[in-house]
Amino acid sequence: MKLRKHQEPEPTVYVGDHVDKLSRIPAMAHDEDERPTREDQRYGETLFNRAPVPLPRVFRRGRKRKA
Repeated sequence: MKLRKHQEPEPTVYVGDHVDKLSRIPAMAHDEDERPTREDQRYGETLFNRAPVPLPRVFRRGRKRKA
């Protein structure tokens, strides 16, 4: 069984926000024709700025008849 010599790791050079670490991550493929997901379509939408939902018929009052 051969023993390997202990190698000192190369010093990390600080460039921006850990660019050296992030450069090892492969880029994600982006398809322009891909359908947007539900999360992408509703990005930035909150409870306070989305369109109101109409009440179901069960909860609405019936129309008054004209006499």
